[in-house]
Amino acid sequence: MPGQVNAQEKLREWAVAELRQDLNKGISVDDFVSGLLSFPSETDIVTEAVHTVSQTIDSRHFAEEFIRRRKLADKGIVDNTHTHSVAPNATVEGKSGGWSEVAKKNPASVAKEEPNNFKVVAAKKKSGKR
Repeated sequence: MPGQVNAQEKLREWAVAELRQDLNKGISVDDFVSGLLSFPSETDIVTEAVHTVSQTIDSRHFAEEFIRRRKLADKGIVDNTHTHSVAPNATVEGKSGGWSEVAKKNPASVAKEEPNNFKVVAAKKKSGKR
């Protein structure tokens, strides 16, 4: 199917673009992406693989996005949105600031996507010295 081949190639191009600047020295981005494509679509496997070759990529976020895009590509669908999987505390030139940048652009959408799962609990009582 020509559409599916194009979708698979677009997935490969996206993954190479996401990883190119952030892999440890000596790692071939093309070889690494080929390896990722041969792995099963399991978040933990992709997360660990990415984590072993980069300290600046948010490996969990990349893995989730990679698998989401891979499932679409398997159906012949191309996702043209751009993401950057930079670790939250990393300062890499040319990369966005992550969630803080998203919040600046559209604070209402962040609140909708991230439900408040916190609950208020009573303060822990301090025990007296004995």
